[in-house]
Amino acid sequence: MRRGCALSVVALSIVAGAGGGCSTKWQARFAAPRHAAALEAHAPFIKAHLADGSVYVLQRWRIASGHLFGEGILYDADRRVRREGSHDVALARVVLLETNRPKEVSHVGLVVLGVVSGASLAVTAACIASPKSCFGSCPTFYAASAGGGERLMAEGFSASITRRLEERDVDALVGARPRGRAFSLLMTNEALETHALRRLQLIAVERAPGYERVLRIGRGSGGSARDERYLAARQLAAPTRCFAARGRSARTRAPRRDCRELVRAFDREELVSLADARDLARREHIDVTFAAPQAGDAGRRALVIVARNSLLNTFLFYQAMAYMGRRAGEWLTKLDRAPRAAVDLVSQLGRDIGPIVVSLHDGKGWRRVGSAFETGPLAPQTHVVALPTRLPPGPVRVRLELTRGYWKIDQLALAELGPTLVPRTLEVARVTRRRGGRVDAAALARLRDPRRYLVTYPRDAYRLHFELPARPEQQALFLASTGYYVEWMRERWLPEQSEAKLTELLLHSGKALKKLAPRYKQLEPHIERIFWQSRLGREGTR
Repeated sequence: MRRGCALSVVALSIVAGAGGGCSTKWQARFAAPRHAAALEAHAPFIKAHLADGSVYVLQRWRIASGHLFGEGILYDADRRVRREGSHDVALARVVLLETNRPKEVSHVGLVVLGVVSGASLAVTAACIASPKSCFGSCPTFYAASAGGGERLMAEGFSASITRRLEERDVDALVGARPRGRAFSLLMTNEALETHALRRLQLIAVERAPGYERVLRIGRGSGGSARDERYLAARQLAAPTRCFAARGRSARTRAPRRDCRELVRAFDREELVSLADARDLARREHIDVTFAAPQAGDAGRRALVIVARNSLLNTFLFYQAMAYMGRRAGEWLTKLDRAPRAAVDLVSQLGRDIGPIVVSLHDGKGWRRVGSAFETGPLAPQTHVVALPTRLPPGPVRVRLELTRGYWKIDQLALAELGPTLVPRTLEVARVTRRRGGRVDAAALARLRDPRRYLVTYPRDAYRLHFELPARPEQQALFLASTGYYVEWMRERWLPEQSEAKLTELLLHSGKALKKLAPRYKQLEPHIERIFWQSRLGREGTR
């Protein structure tokens, strides 16, 4: 029975509805099978947890003659769907019963997203040993690459930790290589999370003659299609000089102050640094010089940054969840109903320490010209910072200011921008399951209806098929995803519950980031290895 109690010691429950409207707060009640009579007989949902970690999620349920009857889904310990339909469960097999009743209901056809303590899952040993290093992500997307095989290309809506923070996220599929007009993406849920995907579209932009690239200028996430432009680009020049006082090679960890070779091309050789041991908000500079544009080149220039986050912001998010502890469900429900100012406050910590600030030397001093920011990308993302139309004569000198240990920079380039291009938005044509390859018409219907969500659980995987326009080899591809996700509580985080520390992290982050620095520095040497090894379904692979 003790294991059964651990299975649902935390139950954050939110709702993915069939459309807009107010949020629904879910009350969870628990009982041992012998005390089933104490449960609310009219609760719309019941979960029956078994000793092996599997769980039945049922509606239209009843208990009679020592059995639980209902309609729903049986999930195994890894949260894979084992059987859907009518179920007859002997109470002798059940260790804990859980009912969920909404305090407010604004829609019919609601889907309960149960968030259960990580102790109920067959997680990896590495994750159990270091729960702040466990893999966490939004939907992850893989596609065929030029080097062969499928590689991680993008992840969706990293900052959307509740429905209120739902955003549209657009990612360039750098390195994706279509083979013919048929193109597919593998979408996976590899973390202890519930994903609610409202919309998924592929954006195809044909390259202009004489231009080898297409660059998107717009917000990395949260923007609408009206906020973005797709521009032709060419002459992506590598730096002639790159200096990072604390620079290191991500692969060898060896110091590399001269960082030209690490950032000259998109090749997975990344420039990194280590977080400060006393203050996780401590900033640093990277100075980069490009050759002067050739005489007669009238095109506007932009700095291209291909980079991804380290795991520093993942650690901070997990720490915030630990401080919420058993009240996480309450906190997240309040966030869904809070004024916009309060919602912005939750995102402020990332905006304070996350951006890469870009400055240009105008011959007299450094002048800020823009910034690059996106929360949480595990796959390399392309950021474009347009430079002034009239550049100072001579070499182009650029300075990047960023938080130490926060970014992994793969490429820095100076591009000449060309004409604006017209994008084509492509809907998903077909959805198949990764295992077995069977067509999933229900998933396709949800992805093509913006009023509904496709909800996924750990180890779920779908292959999304698209039909590209003519001349597919000339298409630059971008992925637009809209939705939100819910992080599952880990039982080993619960002892850290502290409203005071959570308040300090959100309202007085300067103090909190100093206090947390020693704890993160203990994890930093091995956090990357444990993180990737703890992916569910793709353990140990990249």
